[in-house]
Amino acid sequence: MKAKFIYSALLFLSVSMFVQGSNPHAWSGERQNRVWKNWSMSLNAGVTSYFGDLSKYDLQVPGKFKHESQPAFALTLNKQFTGSLGLAGQILYGGLKNEPTNELDFKTNFIEYNFHLRFNVIEAINGYRSSPVGFTVYAGVGQFLFKAVEYAYVEGKMNETVHNTRVPEFVYFGGGELSYAISDRFSISADMAIRQAQNDKLDNVVKGDDFDYYTFTSIGITYRFIDLFGSNKVPNLTRNDFKYGYR
Repeated sequence: MKAKFIYSALLFLSVSMFVQGSNPHAWSGERQNRVWKNWSMSLNAGVTSYFGDLSKYDLQVPGKFKHESQPAFALTLNKQFTGSLGLAGQILYGGLKNEPTNELDFKTNFIEYNFHLRFNVIEAINGYRSSPVGFTVYAGVGQFLFKAVEYAYVEGKMNETVHNTRVPEFVYFGGGELSYAISDRFSISADMAIRQAQNDKLDNVVKGDDFDYYTFTSIGITYRFIDLFGSNKVPNLTRNDFKYGYR
């Protein structure tokens, strides 16, 4: 699964480099193709945390991060239609686990791809008045593949059971992001989303009718494209030109 995530990121970068290399005017001072107008790319790193039949720290944040979380990474591409409304696609790689009990434990790795709508509340309130601070709420749907390994201990002996998905499972999610623009191109953010899996097998334990869910908590950096193949030689650009693209 980790390899699939790496291959996806490399594919994105390779396509970008190919398009750049195929543009004969890529580094001229002319205003270029607007394909990348109002696009941005984000890299996030944080943890995915488990909530399910075996979780114990659902209301204790320190315990949740320490005992029931695994490192996670995400790559997101976002297209802004207005200053406040955007559509994004994301690839997320993460893991889940419970606090070891030596009775019934598990570890899960997964890769998720999704699409979600994003709405910047502060931009909507401010209109065209520029603000370095943003608060974005979002919701979307995706699919994920996962591998869950269950460790059951019986009379001192560990029995290992593996559940490997063969088809993608659906996930629904919503979250919020607080961001701060440190320049016209770059911003930093803190983000958290709650993701509802459409099965009860993330921990390989099926119990009752409740589905498992997980959260992704992260910090990230975003690069905003003016024009991927343009240059800084275009004169008379204002802050809003950088923010919303060339007008």
